[in-house]
Amino acid sequence: MSENENAVNSAPLLTDLSFTIPRHDLITAAAEGLLSTDARNAITQIISPFNLNFARFGGWADRIKSSNPPTDIETQRFLQNSENNSHRRWHFVNIPLDATGYGQAQELGLTRDDDVVQTVAKCVRVLRGQSDRFSAVNALRLLGHHVGDVHQPLHVGCGFIDESGAVPTIVTDPQRVVNEGLESDTGGNDILLPGSGNMHSFWDGVLGGTIDIDDLSLASVNSDSDVDAAAFDQHEQVERLRSLAANVPNFSGGAGLASTLPVERWAEEWADESLIGSREAYRNIVIVERRPNGFAVSWEGFTTSQGRQPYSARCAPILLDRMKQSVRHLADLLNEIF
Repeated sequence: MSENENAVNSAPLLTDLSFTIPRHDLITAAAEGLLSTDARNAITQIISPFNLNFARFGGWADRIKSSNPPTDIETQRFLQNSENNSHRRWHFVNIPLDATGYGQAQELGLTRDDDVVQTVAKCVRVLRGQSDRFSAVNALRLLGHHVGDVHQPLHVGCGFIDESGAVPTIVTDPQRVVNEGLESDTGGNDILLPGSGNMHSFWDGVLGGTIDIDDLSLASVNSDSDVDAAAFDQHEQVERLRSLAANVPNFSGGAGLASTLPVERWAEEWADESLIGSREAYRNIVIVERRPNGFAVSWEGFTTSQGRQPYSARCAPILLDRMKQSVRHLADLLNEIF
């Protein structure tokens, strides 16, 4: 799909939030409303010569994977640079579920120099004038997307498969993963759900944390009227997510890694938080058989295609929380950089 990033997506954004391309745009659009004046001015200075819109930056790193990517000059330069040939791998890191966090996985050699955490770090260094790995425009576009990715639990934590027995099993112990050289389930892409689909795509685009009308009041909505949430236009949905994210504590003032680590390493803590969510995603999962295209599974509350509601009811709030956190953290990161 060819598109100008300055154009407004004509399709309305639904209130069911997930990490698909339009939802990545929703993250950057909502984060824009939480930027400081200094950050806004700096970003405007970077992107204005190219007639681009920061609110549409979130989905760029997915759009460039298509056969018909955006046609602006900075996109073309990025795709023509052989250093960026592996950009499809930058969206994730595969960490065993029982790892204590990104740090332990890194010590065990389970992370990569081009994983999502390190990609965020590279973009931060570019925007702080410490690297020329990317142009400033593309660093912003990559950051807008990959901050969202590092908040999606299955872009961080996943199972590793032991196929030595009659029925494959999921291994969660990081030391065993290393000792036995086990392969990951590629962020749940190889986990085949009852009915149809795989677990990664379910979290990326099917499972959604719904922003209900009661979550906040908007000036443009009559609180006494019966309004269908799905009918809200794009602007109002951005404002709803922004308002929810505004109530998340400022990350730069936190007591965690943000208080002790440089800004380019903040994504390590976000990965650790996502790892907690991925453990919930895999809770009670059991492989029942090996199939040519992956591993068929069952688990409590999700044994048939009709039994997804209990799983969704438990996990949708996790996804919505990660969406809110990603908006807040993207804004905090850019405010700190600039």
